[in-house]
Amino acid sequence: MLRRHMALGLAWMALAAGCGSEADRAGTDTSQLARAERSLQGRLELAVEHLGMRARQGIRVAPTRCDGRARDEVTSGYRLRLALRAADAEEMLRRAGRFWRERGNHVRVVGAKGSFPAVFATADPGWTFSLQLFPERGEALLSGGTPCLTDPKA
Repeated sequence: MLRRHMALGLAWMALAAGCGSEADRAGTDTSQLARAERSLQGRLELAVEHLGMRARQGIRVAPTRCDGRARDEVTSGYRLRLALRAADAEEMLRRAGRFWRERGNHVRVVGAKGSFPAVFATADPGWTFSLQLFPERGEALLSGGTPCLTDPKA
């Protein structure tokens, strides 16, 4: 397990150093938003590892304008689809909540036994995280959003 954490840490350091994509290697995507997006992806991947779930697909969410903020501020996101066994649903919500609380996030669990089981977390200065469960489909959606940051295209 320690080796896995070390390997993930080294991979994350390589990404953070700008070795993760062609745009990074070319030095053209060093905006604060791009760094936040990489950080968000890394945080969500750590959550997947902690939950012990198998990720099916990761999707970058395109930047959108922040409501009530300066016109040139945007937020971006990332989503991961996860395989879920219906029997694990409540335990996954507890584990996700514990994971985010241990990292100093404010956590809110919604409908643990209802029709929309989910856990939401927020962290200053505007990070958002959620785990939404769809037991009938055998999947979960782990997602997050960056704080509002200056749009590099503005």
